[in-house]
Amino acid sequence: MKRILITLFSLSLLFELQAQNAKEIEKAEGILRRMTLEEKVGQMTQVTLAVIAKGGWANEDGSLDPAEVKKAVLDHHVGSILNTTAHALSLETWHKVITQIQDEAAKTRLKVPVIYGLDAIHGQTYTLNATLFPQNLAMAATRNPALTAA
Repeated sequence: MKRILITLFSLSLLFELQAQNAKEIEKAEGILRRMTLEEKVGQMTQVTLAVIAKGGWANEDGSLDPAEVKKAVLDHHVGSILNTTAHALSLETWHKVITQIQDEAAKTRLKVPVIYGLDAIHGQTYTLNATLFPQNLAMAATRNPALTAA
């Protein structure tokens, strides 16, 4: 009897999740149907943070150029921004940067949020005082399994 109840519960949960997933898929397809070709191309475009940062690659404080953010997000419909600054910033500064980008995305016609990519292959390298982890490829390159043991 217990197995039957667990099976019925699992199936009901599965059907509910599928229904929720179908709603999300329909929502995404609806947004795609309303997008212009220019918006679709923009959504497939990824630029680095240097494109919208004050001073480009030389930026050290994480400040963004509001005109460049507007140009990238509103005018060119950029769908993804990749963090590749040369400087680690505080968590608070990253929060401010990402909020500024998403606030601009909220002004777009369809209000599609920008995907923000962060290079975190060995931990949060670009965040001050964050934990850094060894990179898998670097550990393998040592050819010393003892070094990789936890």
